[in-house]
Amino acid sequence: MPDGQVVAVKQHKVVSAQGASEFCAEVEVLSCAQHRNLVMLVGYCTEPEWLLVYEFACNGSLDKHLYSKMNIILQVPFFCFSSTI
Repeated sequence: MPDGQVVAVKQHKVVSAQGASEFCAEVEVLSCAQHRNLVMLVGYCTEPEWLLVYEFACNGSLDKHLYSKMNIILQVPFFCFSSTI
């Protein structure tokens, strides 16, 4: 950005009226949402492309964090104990 702010851009592929409606709903919801675990919507444009501009999250994407934790959980060895009477 001109002020030096780093942003992330999400491109929407609007191919139908429903896609345009979903884009508008996302803009409306995110422009009002404020939470410490959500990135802020900085802006959007609809011409020539449909883009959402978010503040940049330097800690990576949510799916990266979820799947890396899942991988750690899945890599825990399982032990099978059998008892003989």
